[in-house]
Amino acid sequence: MVNYWGYQPVSFFAPHRAYSSRQEPLGPVNEFRDMVKALHRAGIEVILDVVFNHTAEVGADGPALSLRGIDNPTYYVLEGGGARYADYSGCGNTLNANNPVVRRMIVDSLRYWVTEMHVDGFRFDLASILSRDSAGQPLPNPPVLWDIENGAGARRHQADRRGVGTPPVVPGRHLHRGRLEGVERPLPGRLP
Repeated sequence: MVNYWGYQPVSFFAPHRAYSSRQEPLGPVNEFRDMVKALHRAGIEVILDVVFNHTAEVGADGPALSLRGIDNPTYYVLEGGGARYADYSGCGNTLNANNPVVRRMIVDSLRYWVTEMHVDGFRFDLASILSRDSAGQPLPNPPVLWDIENGAGARRHQADRRGVGTPPVVPGRHLHRGRLEGVERPLPGRLP
């Protein structure tokens, strides 16, 4: 499978090397960080498109690159008694986003991109998958979404100048400076 768009994640803590002009070991990281700082100097905020719904390990015939080899049933939603990968993403596998280990990885990744790479917010690709349990069923209150809110994964490492808290995450929306964008009305118990 050719990864034209960078939507086949292997590491949730690294920029896609093919997009970088600097190919030394830390080149893509340093170039990304420098790009974000330059954009900030120009008054442009950076929203990172993140993919926590599947990985480059694709379906049963895909390569074992990372999570599959570490702990397959922890990291992926499996069906048929663990015999096959659930494919709610259309990419051959579905990350088990509400498993405590995977939830921690997601929040740690978001925190990394905010604190180390200085991004301002995120757009979650196929965000509705983050609301599924280990059997693939939608959850009314997905733990990973609450972890993102409460764990400060998408919150800036410095306090928001306006002092506004982070509203609950809604699948299909994106976080920007720890605030949910695209919400037309204030959510109950939260400032707009």
